[in-house]
Amino acid sequence: MLFSGVFAPKDAPAWARDRERIWNAAEQAEDTYNRTRAKTARTGQHLEIALPHELTPEQNRYALQDFIKDHFTRHGYAVDLNIHGPDKGGDSRNVHAHLLITTRTLTPEGFNPQKPRFDHKAITEQANRWREGWAKTANRHLERYGHEARIDHRNLEAQGLEREASQHLGPTATRMERDGKASDRGEENRKGERRRQNRAHLRALHNALAHTTQEIEAEESRLLAVRLAEIERPTVGLWKATRGRESTTPAPAPPKPASLFSGLALALTSKEAAPTRPTATRPPARPLEPTNEQAQNPQPNESRIARLMRERDERWKREREEAPQQGRSRVDDWLDGMHKKSDGPP
Repeated sequence: MLFSGVFAPKDAPAWARDRERIWNAAEQAEDTYNRTRAKTARTGQHLEIALPHELTPEQNRYALQDFIKDHFTRHGYAVDLNIHGPDKGGDSRNVHAHLLITTRTLTPEGFNPQKPRFDHKAITEQANRWREGWAKTANRHLERYGHEARIDHRNLEAQGLEREASQHLGPTATRMERDGKASDRGEENRKGERRRQNRAHLRALHNALAHTTQEIEAEESRLLAVRLAEIERPTVGLWKATRGRESTTPAPAPPKPASLFSGLALALTSKEAAPTRPTATRPPARPLEPTNEQAQNPQPNESRIARLMRERDERWKREREEAPQQGRSRVDDWLDGMHKKSDGPP
């Protein structure tokens, strides 16, 4: 126990700051004003708040006092506050507070006979307002004492976080986990942590795959641009390229002779003095393999070009003889045959 005290409104009676007397009065008010006690009797509502471990116990008490004044005592409710530190052997950051709030407002004469009625939707909205109010108060005190940590009252989905919310262990489950026994809540929290790690690993794989895909697309675009540039590049023939090089390369100017005879003497001297360059001998051409027709009727001293032209003429001659001519009858063919026979040698 780090702190214990009761906070009451400014115009409340003096006994409202005594823990025993105020809760006895709350019970008595329920007996007096609530005729259906067995169904709807409720003397107080409990809130448990996790306190920032960055703040000292005194600083946390100041933050809680501001929160209680803004949301409860200013509106006529009394609050029984207890601040607890971490258990022995537990988490040193487990500093929390228990708030027990009266359900009826206090007046100078005592508890109000009328008690506000809340449905489930109204209770949820009220709890969200308290969560938001505590976040603002805690962040203001964290900033005041020079801490960078902040509290966000929104759920993980509203914050844009994909991790699952863990369950509060409580004293019993915490004691079991501390003794080496697995609790149901602790096991659920460990499963949620494993799912979070698996999602993070899968997200990293997706990012790596997307990066690799982008690199492949960039390389394909670069290769396509290179190929298009090669296609659009104008082609120049060999003789044009040679003439272009000759036109761009100026020929060296010959030396100017002093006179016609001195120039002739210089030319003769340079011709006689020039060393003889050995002539390069060409290797003999590889003989082509003769065809069957050449092997039967060899042509002496026939070049390759002449042989190809002769073979082409013979092939055309055979095709003309074998193909029938249009507009000729069998009589014409017979007369041509007889004419060839009569013109031939005896």
